[in-house]
Amino acid sequence: YFCWLTEKECESQKIKLKAPAVGAEISALVAPPIGYDEEQLQKFLQASNVDISQFGKDGVKSLAEFSEELVGGESTLMQQSGGSVIRVVDVVILKIFNHEGNTLVEVSQTDASGQVKATNRLPAVKRRNDENQFWAAHRVMTRNLRLSEDLVQMDPTNVQLVEDQTTSKAYAGLPTLYRRRIIPCKLSAVQLS
Repeated sequence: YFCWLTEKECESQKIKLKAPAVGAEISALVAPPIGYDEEQLQKFLQASNVDISQFGKDGVKSLAEFSEELVGGESTLMQQSGGSVIRVVDVVILKIFNHEGNTLVEVSQTDASGQVKATNRLPAVKRRNDENQFWAAHRVMTRNLRLSEDLVQMDPTNVQLVEDQTTSKAYAGLPTLYRRRIIPCKLSAVQLS
């Protein structure tokens, strides 16, 4: 069972509520780096017979940008049988319906310069390799949509997984597997007074 204890009660029962002030060399609050730094990435791609000469040219991401994406956990590299490499991107997409049955769609984005770009897509985020799909969905709700999670009911029994493999022009033609996890959600009816 569970019960509520005050901070003093926790202290008296030797229940740790905080990390030690000194000697703590790791933080559970900061996500660990995943992936390759730029030099490691270059070596790995070359060893896997990937032509790296196109990175950083003609709209193709640089190796530094690619490394940043990998270290941030937004994609991973997977070596296939035979030694070829494929980039894997796991995307969590929320299909949010309101009480009238309408679907929430991101129509456009405005960049820092004020330029508006049409997007016409469902709210989504790249799922980190070390992240549960529902935590990623929570990130979409709280950070992207700025919605209270109390207003959205996810349906974990009807999650759809759609996989699509393509070559990515932004990554020098590297094969990319997109795993799209579509989570149906219902927005609670909110009464404004």
